[in-house]
Amino acid sequence: MRPKYARGYTFVELLLVLAAGAVIASVAVPQVQQSLSIYRLMSSASRLASELDYARTLAMSRNAVFQVAINPTTRTFQIVDEADLDHPPRSAHRLEAGIQFVNPPAQIRFFSRGHAQQGDVTLSDGWGSFITIEVSPSGLVRLGNVESNETY
Repeated sequence: MRPKYARGYTFVELLLVLAAGAVIASVAVPQVQQSLSIYRLMSSASRLASELDYARTLAMSRNAVFQVAINPTTRTFQIVDEADLDHPPRSAHRLEAGIQFVNPPAQIRFFSRGHAQQGDVTLSDGWGSFITIEVSPSGLVRLGNVESNETY
């Protein structure tokens, strides 16, 4: 029993609080990491879909063929004017950290009337989640939903 004038916490009480905090952190940290990974996946997919839409707009407005070149090695994509390969209209974009292309086509082409070479581009994170960007023959770009290979 403690004297009435003693205040504060005992060493054992502090250790119990630290142990409880460590258990809570060990459960929460993986969930936060997975949430950040899904955010990066969605951000990269949204940026790629925007570039595909912009390539289609450029092709129609300039009455030319534009393509979005995809490089899975460097994890980059870039709009390229097929008539002027040395001077792309925009700089290359890199996928967010931890995001990879999954068997992408080398490029997706957009023609002057807005139609496109059909193709799908799938992105994946390190946690088993993936998202597919679909380009229809009519040139419409559709961003799919995040899906997961994991079973719970």
